[in-house]
Amino acid sequence: MLRLQGNGREVTADLDALHSVLVERLDTPEAIRAAFAAHPRHRFIPDMVWPDATGLPLYRTADPDRWARLVYGTDAVTTQANDGGGGPRNEPTSSSSAPQVMADMIAAAGVGEGRRVLEIGTGTGWNAASLAHRRR
Repeated sequence: MLRLQGNGREVTADLDALHSVLVERLDTPEAIRAAFAAHPRHRFIPDMVWPDATGLPLYRTADPDRWARLVYGTDAVTTQANDGGGGPRNEPTSSSSAPQVMADMIAAAGVGEGRRVLEIGTGTGWNAASLAHRRR
């Protein structure tokens, strides 16, 4: 069973609990944290990701615990490599940015109620969903 530490407590849980831990550890204002809380990251990450610079992609069905650790870790998740082609290295061509980086960008942009945002290159859509929630 997957176990992650979150603010001094151990979590052995499902994806929704892991999402709660991720949201808890974001160093960001409460309004931005609420936007991330409303949109669990695992709903936006495809079942196939590239965990390493070399090697085969990881399929959620093949190793769900490793997939969940990647999704709810602190790093970016590569969701496409080599523009969908092959090669000796997995050069990221699409990703879900690191959660803290995303929160920092939203804070820096000053996105708030009633503000309009044009998200270009939405990747997985997780940031776009959080932005949309934030501007309500």
